[in-house]
Amino acid sequence: MPTAKRKQIKSSSEGNKRKTATPSSEDKLEMNVSSTASPIKSSSAREDTYVCLEKPSISEILSNFLMVNYDHLQDETKRQATNVCKVILKHIQEQGAPEPSESEAKYVEVYNKYMNLENRSMYKIYDLFGRSLLEKQFDTICEIITKEYLFKDFNSESLIELLKKEMDDSTSIIFRPDFDDLYCGIDQTEKSSKRSKKAGKTPAAMRSKDQAPTASEIMSDERTSKVLMTTISDEILGPESSHSSLKKETVSSDILQFEVVYNDGSIESLEKLLAAKNIFGKQLPKMPKDYIARLVFDRSHRAILGSKEGKVVGGISFRPFFTQGFAEIAFCAVTGNEQVKGYGTRLMNHLKDYCQSIGVFRFLTYADNYAIGYFKKQGFTKDISLDEKRYKGYIKDYDGGTLMECVIRADINYLDVPLMLRKQIAAVNQKLDTICNSNIIHPGLTVFKKGEKITNLRDIPGLAESNHVIDPKAAQLQNIMRDVLEKVKKNEYSWPFLVPVDANEVPDYYEVIKNPMDLSSIEQRLNSGYYRTKDIFVSDFRLMFDNCRTYNAETTEYYECANRLEDYFKSLLKGALGK
Repeated sequence: MPTAKRKQIKSSSEGNKRKTATPSSEDKLEMNVSSTASPIKSSSAREDTYVCLEKPSISEILSNFLMVNYDHLQDETKRQATNVCKVILKHIQEQGAPEPSESEAKYVEVYNKYMNLENRSMYKIYDLFGRSLLEKQFDTICEIITKEYLFKDFNSESLIELLKKEMDDSTSIIFRPDFDDLYCGIDQTEKSSKRSKKAGKTPAAMRSKDQAPTASEIMSDERTSKVLMTTISDEILGPESSHSSLKKETVSSDILQFEVVYNDGSIESLEKLLAAKNIFGKQLPKMPKDYIARLVFDRSHRAILGSKEGKVVGGISFRPFFTQGFAEIAFCAVTGNEQVKGYGTRLMNHLKDYCQSIGVFRFLTYADNYAIGYFKKQGFTKDISLDEKRYKGYIKDYDGGTLMECVIRADINYLDVPLMLRKQIAAVNQKLDTICNSNIIHPGLTVFKKGEKITNLRDIPGLAESNHVIDPKAAQLQNIMRDVLEKVKKNEYSWPFLVPVDANEVPDYYEVIKNPMDLSSIEQRLNSGYYRTKDIFVSDFRLMFDNCRTYNAETTEYYECANRLEDYFKSLLKGALGK
């Protein structure tokens, strides 16, 4: 049987060889493997002619992918990984831009722009399109690479698997237009803040009065108002929070201010971090004080602090790992006299909101036994979905701690979650009122006081309106099972099964039989409504007979009774149910 030959890709920087002919210099993609520069530099990415219809472009996405996953490896491995990405770009260019389907909304939008573009031939497909085309062609291209290419001393399938994980992750950093800033550890909030300080004005202040604010400025202002905000109402708390039921005068005096602080060298920031360090040290007595101080004042760590009347009352110290796509929570504490007020939940909600703005959508933390309950309420779980390679060696391990993860949804405003839940509960209750009349209260029954009995359930006030229907088939099945059980109990071979086996008479019985069953137990289950179906009823009888045959030898009288009674039971079922 003939087998298909696979293309072999050399590990040198000569590039990939086609099956039929050597590509011309115009077809080759310029490759640049460096730890400081983008691994892929497209031939069409010139300053004067560069056009991108969807950012980031496919070439930029693959470049970001290489920097995140292979930048820290040996040069030879990076070269091989770059060669695989080079082949991906080549096939994307060869296949072009196929016509979209109606369900591919994003791709339809980019495709229409592409069709209206003049001189399309002068641009590379992978420089014009981004994630939408890559997702559309991904399976086809991966199949081509795995079947037709063989990379020397390199497993291309592992790279494809890594790339697939990135594509399945909606929060992956490689698809961010601001990847370069995030990869260098600079988030957009700090970046715009530094630019504004340098100019001495905010972006809004630099606009003329006649100019309308841009979308980015509006987003920036909204984000700033969320990160640095004063909360007077209790709507940020959960719907079941005890604090939400406090009197209005108590809530009105409960003013909290939230802000993100890091060691920027200013006296104000250092004073706030010192206050946070003291709270962490007092609330976490088992943690070494010098260790807490080292992390809190570390320039790579940040802290979101809650202040009341100008005094820090709680905070969360964390460190974002932008390239790995998560943030590690180091410490979380609220001062003793301000606990049980929901401040911990409010701090976590503000932290989630802030991390959305900097492109971090996962939290990892080690929780001790006392903190696991708190973190579970905040959406953390012990099931870690993040690839271990992403965080192993980055976060600090703690003896006796439990690693927990929280995935942040990009489409949720965490500052409005409690209010959103209240609205959902109100909507559900409103819907229930329309279909079940649960708001109507009927008077109690008086027939029992007179010694009378209810002859018809429909006479109970409200029962008919409750839409509760007694299934006649279920009632009929109960009667059949009860009749079968009574006949089995009266059979001459039922005597060994009427009551449970006495452990005093047969000491080792319950060591052999782990799930005992007898006719009295079946009767109790039948009276309690346990048998909702025929199969459950039959399975208990089968268990009873099997237990008898398991414990007793074939020559015993008990074994014979089990066989005879089982045959009788089957004949009763067949006559009653026709099966």
